[in-house]
Amino acid sequence: MKLASETFFIGVIDFFSIMLPGAVLTSFAQNRWEGILLGTVFPVYKSEPAGWAVFLFSSYVLGHFVFLLGAKLDDWLYGPIRNGADSKLTNHSIKARSLLRTLKNSNSSVVEHLRKGLSEKINEWVKQSPQKDVDPERSLKTLIKELNLIIARKPLNEETSIKDLNSSRRTNRLINRKTQENEVGWLDRFLDREPKKIDVVWLNRLILRDALPREFKRPNSMTRWLAQVIFRKDAHIAVEQAEKIKEACIKETDGNRVINTFQWTKARLAIQCPTALGEVQRLEADSKFFRSLLVVLLVLSAFFVRDGVFSKWSHDYAALAVNVRNQQDPVSSYLWGRMPASTQRALTNQSVEMVQAKRVLDIFLNNIVKGPSIYETNRFAAIPLSSNTVSLLSEDPHGANLRRLNYLLLAAAYPSEIRKNPSWLLVVACLFFIWGSGWRYMERRFKATQQAYWYVITLEHLPTVKTEKEINDS
Repeated sequence: MKLASETFFIGVIDFFSIMLPGAVLTSFAQNRWEGILLGTVFPVYKSEPAGWAVFLFSSYVLGHFVFLLGAKLDDWLYGPIRNGADSKLTNHSIKARSLLRTLKNSNSSVVEHLRKGLSEKINEWVKQSPQKDVDPERSLKTLIKELNLIIARKPLNEETSIKDLNSSRRTNRLINRKTQENEVGWLDRFLDREPKKIDVVWLNRLILRDALPREFKRPNSMTRWLAQVIFRKDAHIAVEQAEKIKEACIKETDGNRVINTFQWTKARLAIQCPTALGEVQRLEADSKFFRSLLVVLLVLSAFFVRDGVFSKWSHDYAALAVNVRNQQDPVSSYLWGRMPASTQRALTNQSVEMVQAKRVLDIFLNNIVKGPSIYETNRFAAIPLSSNTVSLLSEDPHGANLRRLNYLLLAAAYPSEIRKNPSWLLVVACLFFIWGSGWRYMERRFKATQQAYWYVITLEHLPTVKTEKEINDS
């Protein structure tokens, strides 16, 4: 078996897009849920190889769940932003049933103008819809194509047949800019540049949304801005050309697409040019990795936000158990003296699992915090106390304030084991990496699809080029 370097790279990236996110989540959840799951839902492992086996198995399973959630991002995140790169109407930007009903029954000036621009065949289909002998999917696709031709001609507000448009403030700003776009301002004259042109299609979409709000969905400005930043303005050219080539090779069945255009291009490249397919798969593998990383960061951010709001402290129970067991300071000696014999055996017995030791130590510390004050001058003489702790000591606290005082005293006695949670810093860091991972995921995904489309377009227009198999055979 011949192993190419590209295939090895893609396999490694695919492996890490599953195992690495799963390992991160497993290690993060290990300290949180190990004491809950082990011994109750799952048996407690008693050897290091068994622990590694559980860790790898959990990483593999969680990684697949992360990959499954990441696949949904193609529809929830990439798809809407990718569609926002094009100003044209799609089946996602109109409400089909409402639009057909309006075109059939309404007599407004906007609808009359649209009817005049549609072909006789589509107007006849609109009048007779719904009917069983007409394919609605194919007719709707043709209707969208003709509507795109109408809105691409010139601004609808300049049409004499359209009257009394109740335009929104955003639409009016674009209309004013459109009427003044040929006027060169002083800054443009100083910099010797031409004024920006207004996208007529985008302006007409806003006008249609203002005129027929129930039929046309409102264009999302944020989505359009992200699409313009991430994707190129001519992003639709490649996919339209590839769809034409695919439709010439594979006919639709009952108006439905037999195969996705991107999947079809990869299948054709696998037959005609495997080297080009390897480049596309490498870009796709990169996007899958950053997609899974994005899901993991979103999950971690949710936990960090919860910790920052509901839990201000984190505990290192293993180090705390060692310090209390060794009794190297007055506070540890005091805690060891108040500790029940069963808890002492759990901390000293090497055969007892650390999970169980953490549980009993957590119960003991909770009882200490809820009990009487643990402060004594000799006991805390060598321990620096914060101003909040000193202020609570002077107030002779009771109830909740007493519990807070005991907790602050324990935190002062064990600053390395009981410390404040830096969760908000982690949230900010996660948000930064979420933005970077999402950006990289969409950029690599877009580049993979564009590469596949242009490879197929090139092969289609260069029929004399031989495939790799034909070259090797010759």
